[in-house]
Amino acid sequence: ILVIAAILLFSGIVFGLWFSKLITNPIIAMTKQFKVMASGDFTNDIPELFLKINDEIGSLARSLDTMQRSVRDVIKSVKHESSMVLESSEIEQKSMTELTSQIEETSATTEELSAGMEETAASAEEMTATSQEIERAVHSIAESSQKGAVEAGEINRRAEEAKVNVQH
Repeated sequence: ILVIAAILLFSGIVFGLWFSKLITNPIIAMTKQFKVMASGDFTNDIPELFLKINDEIGSLARSLDTMQRSVRDVIKSVKHESSMVLESSEIEQKSMTELTSQIEETSATTEELSAGMEETAASAEEMTATSQEIERAVHSIAESSQKGAVEAGEINRRAEEAKVNVQH
């Protein structure tokens, strides 16, 4: 009886160890997978062996696999959107550079026009001053001409008087 009891005890211990390994090995593997995922690495796949188990461990493995695939998809989507945003911002930067260049060109043209307008205004002021001087000169010449005409008339009158005096 003692031998049978020892054999049964030894078989129970071996069976218990084998059964506990059967339960703990998948749990330890899932724990390692959670640690890897917690570090941000979603590239390691869940072993197929664990996905095919039809108990709670298998259910946990399938849920973990689904979660991992979902996170991968989200990361891929974020990467894609990030690259699109980067591309859009590069295009916007080019557009802003071109716009800045065009604004600088417009500003330079505006400054040139302003300088031209200032020169035109200065020329117009000079022309106005010159025309006023010419007008004064014309008035002066007209006054001198009138004085000359009056004096010529006076000289002509005296010449007539002298002619009349000489004839008499």
